[in-house]
Amino acid sequence: DIHSELLRGEIASSKQNQLRLAPTNLFDPADTSQVAGNTHVHLRKMTRPEVNRYLTEIPRADGLKVVFVSYLERALASKTYITNQYSKEDLSALTQKGLTFGDGEEYRHNFGGGGEGYGHVMLLNLAKRILPASVGPGITLEGNDKTPLHPGIRLAKEGGSTVIWCHNTFGYEDIPNFLNGNVHAQNIFDGGNRGSYADAYYRYLNIGMNVPFATGTDWFIYDFSRTYVRMNPDEPSTPEGWLKRLRNSASTITNGTWLDLSVNAANPGDTLVCSKPRKLRITAKATGRNDFGRTELIRNGEVIAGANSEKFARGYRVEFSFNEHTCKEPEWWALRIAHPNSGRNELEQPLFAHTSPIYIDYDNKRVFDSKTAQSLIDELDESVKRIRRFGKFANEDEQNGVLKFYRAAREKLAAKLR
Repeated sequence: DIHSELLRGEIASSKQNQLRLAPTNLFDPADTSQVAGNTHVHLRKMTRPEVNRYLTEIPRADGLKVVFVSYLERALASKTYITNQYSKEDLSALTQKGLTFGDGEEYRHNFGGGGEGYGHVMLLNLAKRILPASVGPGITLEGNDKTPLHPGIRLAKEGGSTVIWCHNTFGYEDIPNFLNGNVHAQNIFDGGNRGSYADAYYRYLNIGMNVPFATGTDWFIYDFSRTYVRMNPDEPSTPEGWLKRLRNSASTITNGTWLDLSVNAANPGDTLVCSKPRKLRITAKATGRNDFGRTELIRNGEVIAGANSEKFARGYRVEFSFNEHTCKEPEWWALRIAHPNSGRNELEQPLFAHTSPIYIDYDNKRVFDSKTAQSLIDELDESVKRIRRFGKFANEDEQNGVLKFYRAAREKLAAKLR
């Protein structure tokens, strides 16, 4: 796991077959009821016994408590997707003390085999699979692109599923789905470091939306990527309970650096309500066994303060406060380590860490930045052009059936600018 200091030892000879190390924790998530989860895992080209062993050993070694194993489809290739064979009952049977498994589905569309299309979403804790799990000829090698994602997303959501957009900004249907309230959270760096925080996340916060952060690893568990969710101390770490707390924005993502942020004693996911100017007391901490570089305090998408990591006996840390600010308008605050980051963890992956926001509603208003709103409208217009260019439709009615969702989202946001 990522909690303890890094220790090394040597086995002196072939006669010595044991090495005892006793690392000390740099931090303990349990102190604040933080539970680590991975929202996005598939396995392929393995036998069932190998999968059973992998899923019961690797997450426990990594300190994960909740892991979502998801179904997905691709023409021909999905024959090797071994985790597609696992039902809810199969995953439940793998559950053991300190580790629980949830199921899900990656529902998706591409133009071409791997090109950007409508996008990918995780549908977690599904009552019933939305089939086919992949739509459009880019993945299925049949049919056309008349089926967008949002009808399937709504069905999943109506059935109680948690909906998480995958792969940062990958896909043209993310903005209209977020604007229409179809998505609960945003996966960042799940299967790659595409995009940036500002591109994938801040734009929604800056038009007043509540969008929690989450992450996973996609194919296999090759990194220490995890989403920490703050649970109630007496709350069991079930997939259902974990997702409920994630939807409330009580989350931090990381693959090696631990972050602590408080604003007037509020934690990530909390909302402060101000009716008049108010002094804010902000404390920020970061800890890790690898050098994570600079830690940055973010207000409404802008870096307000920061500090560089300092070496200490067992790792690296930074702590600073920011107490010179008086809130006079709607705000959100978050803490991150700088990205891109030159630091790497033991698995040679670039370090990342980011808290979900602490929201400040001022005079009953949320943040709304008109420039951000206009940039989203412009991107919607560009998505329409790309769908017209790359989509395969039998006729204009099919094309318009897809594009009306974008036009409705555009009008909804444009109305707020008038």
